[in-house]
Amino acid sequence: MTQKHTSKRARDLGLPMPGTPGPQNAITDVEGVLVGYETLSSRLTPALASNGLPVQTGVTAILPRGGHRHRVRCGRGCMRSTATVK
Repeated sequence: MTQKHTSKRARDLGLPMPGTPGPQNAITDVEGVLVGYETLSSRLTPALASNGLPVQTGVTAILPRGGHRHRVRCGRGCMRSTATVK
């Protein structure tokens, strides 16, 4: 599934980047890289609501070697956010 980006990318802002973008201008253009994601929303599944409050969360996984079980040194991160939905 391809999503349209509404914010500008680094190239759009004039920042120099090596290489040429692929047809989708996305990480999924890189041969051998697999990307997966899962989004959970209490709007779609009301049973996910926590104490009656809406829940919206997700995770993205990037497998740089296409699922091969070789060790790859890489960074990792976690973003936590609390938002008020009105």
